[in-house]
Amino acid sequence: MDPLYYFILAAVIASFGISIAVRKAFSQIVEGKLPLHKVQTKLMVSVALVETIPILLLVLGFMNIEEAELSPLVVILIVGAAMLFNFLINWFRYRDSIQQVEQDSLQKQQLSTTFQLSIFLMNAIPIVAIIATTL
Repeated sequence: MDPLYYFILAAVIASFGISIAVRKAFSQIVEGKLPLHKVQTKLMVSVALVETIPILLLVLGFMNIEEAELSPLVVILIVGAAMLFNFLINWFRYRDSIQQVEQDSLQKQQLSTTFQLSIFLMNAIPIVAIIATTL
């Protein structure tokens, strides 16, 4: 198997997995049953668990990167599409969640903070995959 597929798999698994964890965190914030620090702790634990397999796939990809035959453009397009798709899903979920809470409430600030944090978490592994394929 071409090692660039490892980078694609790592990026897609990380991006979609973290996106699911973020949407769950949005739901918990809107419900308001848990304080923000517990929601964010659960989010970080979920992100750590989701990223274990992608990190192993990145290591496998780096170990065999000299044997790559697939065009890096294919990897960039697939990973970029996954990043954009998950960003849009989370953006729409964020907007729906904002509409469900009261204006000028603490929950609105918590949702904004979680959304901004999720952008960085969701795109970390895909960016590493894109950079690795251009080496």
